[in-house]
Parts: sequence; structure tokens; C-alpha cells
Amino acid sequence: LMNRWQFTSKSLPLQSAYYIQANFVGENFAQEFRTALKEVDGLRPRRLIVDLRYCFGGDGSRVPAMLREFIKREESHAWKELYLLTGRRTLSAGIMAAQALMDNTTITVLGEPMAAPVNSYGDAQSIPLSRTGLHLYLSTVKHQLGKSTDINPFSRIDIPAQMSFEEYASGGDPLVDAILRGDEMRSLPVIALTDGGAMARRAWEERRTAFAKFHWWSPPQELDLRRTCDQLRDNNQLADAIELCKLNAEINPSIWNVWYNLANAQLAAGHLAEALTSYRRVLEIDPNNSNADEIRRVFEKAGTRF
Repeated sequence: LMNRWQFTSKSLPLQSAYYIQANFVGENFAQEFRTALKEVDGLRPRRLIVDLRYCFGGDGSRVPAMLREFIKREESHAWKELYLLTGRRTLSAGIMAAQALMDNTTITVLGEPMAAPVNSYGDAQSIPLSRTGLHLYLSTVKHQLGKSTDINPFSRIDIPAQMSFEEYASGGDPLVDAILRGDEMRSLPVIALTDGGAMARRAWEERRTAFAKFHWWSPPQELDLRRTCDQLRDNNQLADAIELCKLNAEINPSIWNVWYNLANAQLAAGHLAEALTSYRRVLEIDPNNSNADEIRRVFEKAGTRF
């Protein structure tokens, strides 16, 4: 973190890792990532680390081209684990870059929340205050990178960590060091996809207690867990899908979508009675949801009432 270069990348072969730090979204932002990821293609490390903790802004129009470099490698599996590091200095175009990676890749987010929410204001303009000789910098453009209903002041963090001054002064880095040591730093969806639903539940039980001290940390987003459940079901990993769907329903019991997700996985596994119980919960929460007619047909086919 003592590095202040605009962009740097480094292979760490002993730890089967590759580290990228981007501190500014400049004119060559996409090209710098393109060059680094071409090296990753040849090395095929286990861990790819993208550090945006000091990325304070720049030209947000450069972000889509950077993102395409990651998306086009989605099927090539050039890495096994993708990590994104954010912090209190991640701002403006840095937030845009981080959120683009969160929305479009299978990634684990570590560190601290970014300097502003995903829906926030930017593009500051300088207003001279003639009587005082000062300049007022005022944000003029609203950037909505998430749902319009998202009023969370804190951005997503899967694994929270704060750096002490002693660690900074000694050159230590609690996040990068832990990843390179091989500590379990993956997000719950990533654990579920690679090691199964039971391991994801085990990680959740450990983290819900260990991370409770961070007031800005929150459980995984229900949509991310739902998407992972669907992926497991599509891969015919039905036991893992059911386990993760159950976990999602425990974390988000008042959201009908998670119960619908669970019911579909149970039905695919041939667990009709359990599926009907989950479908009933869907109708209890929202009897007029978009899948209500389909759910009622399942009950009719089963010869039972909902």
C-alpha cells in the first residue's frame, strides 16, 4: 500500500498469485489491465488480486473496456480465485471500476467499504468563494450504479479487514498477506461453487460471529446467493443447491424469491413435500408474486391445497 504509482502488476509464483494495483482510472487504464491479464493467461495463477484501495477516481468511461478483459476470460479459467480489495480511498471512477467487477464477475471483495455508496454524487466542480479566497468543491452528477432502492451507505464487503498504523509502517498488509498464506478468504458463493453448500454454511457460521464487530459489514446479498443456487442446480449439484438455498432463506426469511429458489431446487431433487412447504411460504409472503400462478399449478398437479 505504500506504492503510489498509477498502475502496477506483479507475479508472485511462490504463492501461485498475481497482484494488480490500480490507483487511477487514466487514459491507459484498459490497456494496462489488458497487458497484465495477458501475462496472467500464460501464468494461470490460482489467485488473482485486484487492489483498488487507493483508486481515487479518473475517467469512468474507461471502465467498460477494462471490464471486457475480465469477461472474455470467464470461460478460459485463467485463474481460480478472483479477489477485489477496496477501502476508504476508493472513490469516483474507482467505485465504478469496483462495482463493475462485482456485478459481472465471480469475485470476493475484501477490505473496507468504499468512500461512497454505489449510488452517490460525483463530478465535483470548483466554486470560488471570493470573500474568503477559498474554493468550494461541489458534486454535480448523480451516479446510480445500484438499484434505486439501495440506500445502504456502505458498499459490499465479503471479508472485512482494517489496517493498523503499525502494519502499514512495517510494510505488512493484512489482506494480501492472508490471501498469499492461503487463509480462507473466499466469499460464500465462491466456496459453495467449489466446495459445496455445507462448506459455505460452515464459513457463514464462523463469519457471522467473527465479523459482527464491524458495524458496516452485512451478510451476502440474497441475489448473489440465489444466482449461485441456480448455478449449482444447473450443474446438477442438487444437494449443494438445496443447502445454499436453505442458508439464503435463513438469512433472508422475509424475501419470497429465496423461498421460490429453494422450492425449485427441492422439486428438481424430487423432494416434493419439502418443495410444497417452501412454495407455501412464497405465497404467504406475497400471494400475488409473478410466479403465483405457476406455484398454484404445482399444488394442483400434486393433488393438494396450498
